[in-house]
Amino acid sequence: MAKQLDDQTTRLLFAASRGDTRTISLMCSQGFDADNADYDDRTALMVAAMKGNTDVVRLLLEYNANPNLVDMHGSTALLEAVKNGNSCGKRS
Repeated sequence: MAKQLDDQTTRLLFAASRGDTRTISLMCSQGFDADNADYDDRTALMVAAMKGNTDVVRLLLEYNANPNLVDMHGSTALLEAVKNGNSCGKRS
């Protein structure tokens, strides 16, 4: 069971890194927790913010992803966005 959860979490994080809103929407609408984290306590929201995938960030927040979670390195989604020069605000 734990391996299946790890595999699904990896799938969610990979989708977040690619900007794959379809996979994320499918997984979360079927009840997968948007806050599930990998071995470094990184969440899909952190990955999407780091990559600048604004649509994914918005979608994960709609699925109640917690923007205040901290990974094992002390980083949050907002900090990842800032460190990588990405803005998750509205586009002009």
